[in-house]
Amino acid sequence: MAIWTWKEGDTWPPGFATLEAPNAETGVKEVINLTGVVSVKVVAREKGKKDPESPLFKVAVVVVDAAKGRIKYTPAAAHTENEGELNIEFEIDWGEGKIQTVPSEGYETMKVSDDLG
Repeated sequence: MAIWTWKEGDTWPPGFATLEAPNAETGVKEVINLTGVVSVKVVAREKGKKDPESPLFKVAVVVVDAAKGRIKYTPAAAHTENEGELNIEFEIDWGEGKIQTVPSEGYETMKVSDDLG
């Protein structure tokens, strides 16, 4: 199931997500408190592509509720210009060289559907 779905060329509405990760001690998935992060980025590449050096895009998202791990991504036209599915992940920069990728295993999916117009 896609975390976000748009039609080709759409730049609105924004997509929202709650970032979660397994607790290091219990292994139970929990919301990530984003208070104090330097930045959060969404990284995307075409589903099935394996070259990590060539993401389709890597852009900053807006943290809308840090304590609840909520972020907002507004797609640029270039991000939705082609129909298909993208693997996406979130890169959290905690500062001092501490980077966390969510999800830690696998990917979320962004789907761009064919536009009739």
